[in-house]
Amino acid sequence: MTRGSTEKHILVFVGPYADDAIGENFIKLPFLRALNRAFPSARITWVHGHSANMFADILEPVARGLIDEFLPDTALGDSWVSALSPRRLLGDRHFDVIIDTQKNPKYTLMLRRISHDVLISPAWRYFFSSKRPTTRRPRPRSLAEKLLTLLALATGDETRPDHLAILPDEYGRAAEEILPHGPTYIGLAPGAGRTDTGKCWPLENFVKVASQQQASGRTPVFFLGPLEQDWRDQIEPAIPGALFSPLEWRSENGGVVSGPTLTTALGSRLAVSVANCSGTGHMLAAGGSKMVSLFGPTDPLKFAPYTPNLTAIRAQDFGKETIDAIPVQAVLVAIDSSLVG
Repeated sequence: MTRGSTEKHILVFVGPYADDAIGENFIKLPFLRALNRAFPSARITWVHGHSANMFADILEPVARGLIDEFLPDTALGDSWVSALSPRRLLGDRHFDVIIDTQKNPKYTLMLRRISHDVLISPAWRYFFSSKRPTTRRPRPRSLAEKLLTLLALATGDETRPDHLAILPDEYGRAAEEILPHGPTYIGLAPGAGRTDTGKCWPLENFVKVASQQQASGRTPVFFLGPLEQDWRDQIEPAIPGALFSPLEWRSENGGVVSGPTLTTALGSRLAVSVANCSGTGHMLAAGGSKMVSLFGPTDPLKFAPYTPNLTAIRAQDFGKETIDAIPVQAVLVAIDSSLVG
C-alpha cells in the first residue's frame, strides 16, 4: 500500500530457499490462520523462495483465503548490494508489519529497505527487530512454535490457533463418500517422501499393525503416495479388505478432488493414524486424526505434527537410532491408548 491507506498490509518473508516440502508447509498453516485472526482485514503478502510456491499451487485449497499476494524473493534482489543500498525496495509500497521468518542477516537487511512500521526478525538474536522477546523462556524448537512466537511479538498477544485445517466443502463431501460413517478407521502411512532418509518404519511392521487392527474389528486405511503405489502389491494379499486412499476422487456430483487436501480431509474420518515423520502425517493431523508418529533420525520436538492429539514414539527409547528399533507392540499399545483417550 501507499501511506495514507486505511487497509493494513502485512508482509511475511519465508526466505530465498527451496520451500517445497509438503510437511513443512503444513506446519506453517496454523501460523497463517493465526495471522489472519490477528489482522482480520489486512492484506497478506507472502514472499517465497525460488522454488514452486506450494500455497499458490498444490496446497492452494488449504491456504485459500489466507494469502492475498505472492511475490518471489527475487523481487527484493539477491545480493549484498540490495541489502546495503540506501534506496527503497518494492518502490513506494508500505507495510504495517513485516515478519521475517528466517535468520540470514543479508535478507533481513533487504527487508529493512522496505517501507514499514514494524519489522519482526529473529536474525542476530533479534538485533534488527522492532520488538524482542522479554522473557527468558526456552527457545521454541518446532517450526510452528517459532512462527507463532514471531506473530506474538508483532501483536503483543500469544495465540494458540486450532490445529485443524479449513477445507473447501467439496473435500469434506468426498471424504464422507470414500470413508462413510460406521467403521472405526485406522490410518496407516508407511511412506516418507524418499525411502532413503531412514525415516520409514519397515513396511512389514505396518502390515502387522493392520492385521491386528482387523482382528480388533477396525478397518485399516493405507495412505500411499504416487511413488509408493507398488507397495499395494505387498499389502493387499496380506491384508484382504484393507482400504487405500485414492490419489484422485470423482464425487457423486461429478467434481474431482485430489492431492494433499484430499488426504487432509480423509484425516477427519480416521480414529487414529500411524505415520512416519512425513508430509502425510502432517496432513492427517491437520484433518483431525489422532496421531501416533514414529521417529528415527529426526527430532519430534522439531518435526512432530502440530496437534494436541499426538503420541510420539522414538527409536532412541528402545536403544537404537534407527527407526526399525520401534517394536510393533509399542505402536499397538499407542493406538489403543489413543482410542480411549
